[in-house]
Amino acid sequence: MPGLAIPQLDIDGIVTCFKTHTKGASNEEELRLRVSTQCIEEMILKPLGITQYGKYEYTLISSERVHALMST
Repeated sequence: MPGLAIPQLDIDGIVTCFKTHTKGASNEEELRLRVSTQCIEEMILKPLGITQYGKYEYTLISSERVHALMST
């Protein structure tokens, strides 16, 4: 399409972000939350103009851990 500008993504930065959070996470859940917000949302979706992200469901009463990604 003429006039359609696709923003450049910093692929090296995205890969570094994934690697950093993979090394720093103590479990899968922590990794998923960090990568989702800091790498995917901030470095991929925002530059592409996508502003509607998934949200995590937190249960505060139960001792269950966060496990569901909710779409809004």
